[in-house]
Amino acid sequence: VYSQAESDYTIYKENLVEGIYKNFDEFKGNSPSILEKAFTTPNHLANFYTYGFTRIEKIYYHDSLGNSIKLNRKDIWGYCSNNTIYILRNNRFHKIGIIGRITHFAEFKVPNFSIINSMSAESHQKEKINQYLLDYHTGRVYSYNLDQFLLLLKYDEELYQDFISIKKKSKLKDRMFLYLNKFNERNPIF
Repeated sequence: VYSQAESDYTIYKENLVEGIYKNFDEFKGNSPSILEKAFTTPNHLANFYTYGFTRIEKIYYHDSLGNSIKLNRKDIWGYCSNNTIYILRNNRFHKIGIIGRITHFAEFKVPNFSIINSMSAESHQKEKINQYLLDYHTGRVYSYNLDQFLLLLKYDEELYQDFISIKKKSKLKDRMFLYLNKFNERNPIF
């Protein structure tokens, strides 16, 4: 169960540099190659998220010589705005909820479908959540499921053994998020 008790980022939350990360290493180093102040329109990053990130395909910014440069959306790993980090995945930006040795984020999808009853056709929307784990050292993204989580948890053998000692598989799934937080506390990034 996704419980984004949005504990503060486990790393440098107060010192996040706002801008665009072209790759994972820029994110990891908290050093976006394109700083927010370089954008041609003020507060462009906040607009990026607020005004429908699926509609914006290009961003314009000024380089150090003042030239206007175009950056295509496909060349972006993620961005930071208002002390929040977003990762680009499946052509959409998703807020990272927990940054740590095992970073967690969720992808929210709202499909449209119709339910027809005897009186009328009504359009309903049901939100679907896909959760992911990002290995902070490798940049690899995993689905948030028990098998993938166990692969990452093995980096801390003692915690891994404690986790797998839980007998019921259903309890393992219920405790994944708790152990994710324990893992990040025991294995700080810096």
